[in-house]
Amino acid sequence: PADADLEIGEPMIRNFEPKEYGGHLQVLSINQDHRGVVYFGTTNTISEFDGHRWRRVKLANSPAVRSLSTDTTGRIFVGSVDEIGTLAIDPDGGTIYSSLEEEIPADHRSFKAVWNTFSTSHGVYYVASNKTLRWYNNQMTALPFGFRFSAKAKDKIYLYVSGSISELYNGKLTP
Repeated sequence: PADADLEIGEPMIRNFEPKEYGGHLQVLSINQDHRGVVYFGTTNTISEFDGHRWRRVKLANSPAVRSLSTDTTGRIFVGSVDEIGTLAIDPDGGTIYSSLEEEIPADHRSFKAVWNTFSTSHGVYYVASNKTLRWYNNQMTALPFGFRFSAKAKDKIYLYVSGSISELYNGKLTP
């Protein structure tokens, strides 16, 4: 058709309104699983989009989903406010949230907002302002440092600490 030439070089963009995806206007995190399903963490839920329809995934204890990360197996890890967990697909194809709260040492269960969640070969790190939780080999450990400014490049995590950058690897911080 004659209109086809008008679309060359222009990306096909479709905006979705919060009422369409059932979430809050503010999207705090985005991640995609191995099936191509995209997850959006908002201040009141996780909204899941498979390319055709939207679904909501509820968290048990905290509505604000600040960070999402996928590991090499396709498992999605969720960082919220005083709440961390995973997403899994049930036998009917629906997504369910499972909390990791019981795995956290009792004296470390208050950590406020998890600003970043990173999946690496040396564990999944939930980075909050006052501590970092590490999930590795089905065991949770609490690290005595937390940071709001952090990033991952390849398999390494970098944190902004006291005016300089440090690397977090295998549970240890190195300037």
